Amino acid sequence: MRIIEKDENGISPIIGVILMIFIAIITARLVLLLVFGLGEEIQNQYYKIQTEEYSNKDFLSVKILNYTDNSPLPNVTIEVLEHGEGRLLQGPYITNESGYVMIQIPDGYDDYFDIVGEYKNVTITKTIDRRPLWVKSESYFGSLGIQLIVGIILIVCGVFIERMRKKSIGMKK
Repeated sequence: MRIIEKDENGISPIIGVILMIFIAIITARLVLLLVFGLGEEIQNQYYKIQTEEYSNKDFLSVKILNYTDNSPLPNVTIEVLEHGEGRLLQGPYITNESGYVMIQIPDGYDDYFDIVGEYKNVTITKTIDRRPLWVKSESYFGSLGIQLIVGIILIVCGVFIERMRKKSIGMKK
């Protein structure tokens, strides 16, 4: 009579493939979000907004550049709005001949606000988001997505710990 031995040294290949796919998708999404400005999209090809923060963090230098040749764009109207609400917080400001304007960062909104530029009926919005990464990630993945990420990480860690435990038991025999 032949005894059939069970191999308990791993997880099902199907579960392993599913976990690898989830991890690859989540990793790709995180890399795209971090490398390419957390989902910031180019809204048109006419002009762009660049910002530079000063050391005291109360003011922000805004520069408007022509998209084709990076030349300064004067007389652009700039406003600071509450993100997602559209409520005016600061402004309007007008860029000078060098395409610059200095704006004061609104009190209480210094982590998350929109800079809106308007020039010849073309409007561009740049979101300033200085919130911690875990707060930003919920905006992109949602709370269910965060729960899935944590769950997958826990499953992978659990499988790894279980394998290590079984190896150590096997070595003691």
